[in-house]
Amino acid sequence: MKLWRLVSVLDGDTDHAVKVAANNEEWNSFAEALQNFPQLVNRQDRSMLDLVLPEEFVCAVLSKRGISLFVSAHGVIRSRRLSSSDIEVSATEVFKRFGGIALEEAVEFGSYKPE
Repeated sequence: MKLWRLVSVLDGDTDHAVKVAANNEEWNSFAEALQNFPQLVNRQDRSMLDLVLPEEFVCAVLSKRGISLFVSAHGVIRSRRLSSSDIEVSATEVFKRFGGIALEEAVEFGSYKPE
């Protein structure tokens, strides 16, 4: 998942992600990028905004946030339950099963239909 997508999923609240990054020496550079995210956007620093983050880091961040989504009987990923048959899943599970684009689109726009 790219850095900008993760920040979008987190709705701009990067505090947990910074803590996760700061607690692992391999991920320390991500803490700095997350703290400086507004400046990266202002400069349109694509080398950092489009940085592909390690799956382990993304999963660690998502698990700390506790974001829930729902999958419909037709496979639509939703940001909230619309039917009693929708199955609740974690953001981490959506990321692992469907990828960062699906997760970000579902959170940002309310739903996403994987192809």
